[in-house]
Amino acid sequence: MLREGCDPLVSTQRSKLQQRRAKLNQQINRELRLRSGAENLYRASSNQKVKETVALELSFVNSNLQLLKEELEELNSSMNVYQTERLVTLALSGSAPNSLYSNIVYLVT
Repeated sequence: MLREGCDPLVSTQRSKLQQRRAKLNQQINRELRLRSGAENLYRASSNQKVKETVALELSFVNSNLQLLKEELEELNSSMNVYQTERLVTLALSGSAPNSLYSNIVYLVT
């Protein structure tokens, strides 16, 4: 039996989730910078053609941001489920302290 925290499969799964989350946060930050720049260009431009092009770009950026945020929310919820399932498994196997077990029962029910 492996000691708690030493299960390589659990560590790998957790690591993959964290890496994906970090990547999504980087992409969201990039899109936010793009949106900020496009908004600045839109305000600074007096050329209607440029404004139309920038407005179209802003709509794409906002769509991308919405998709990325939804994906991050989904990933975060799957991480919460994963962590809760892991805690329940520990509690039911008797590997968790009693106080942790009572907290888990409260969370699950």
